[in-house]
Amino acid sequence: MRNGHLSLEDLGLYQIIEDIPEAVRFITRFYRNYHSMRFVKGLLVIRVKNVPPPSAIRALNEDFEDIIGPEGPPFQAIEPTPEEREEAQFLELPRIAFGFNRHDYGRLRELIDVLNRL
Repeated sequence: MRNGHLSLEDLGLYQIIEDIPEAVRFITRFYRNYHSMRFVKGLLVIRVKNVPPPSAIRALNEDFEDIIGPEGPPFQAIEPTPEEREEAQFLELPRIAFGFNRHDYGRLRELIDVLNRL
């Protein structure tokens, strides 16, 4: 878009909803499988309720390769990182992680939608 600051994907970062039941449905769908995320060193760790099967992780690496940083690792299922173990939060949740480019947040939101459909 104008000045190169927004992409069409960035428009998915917000939703205008005027109906409370619809807002509840929207939020409930957003957290269907996705739980939370955090950066740990060079990784974006995404905590989910159900880890994607290996075939889905392969598909994520193909479909979202554009948001993996130039030297970032691809999508992979991981155990809690040592930093997460120190904080002892959500250790029971499965995780996927990858080297996010820290630029394409609209695409990251699309990734969350895909994870919620798995």
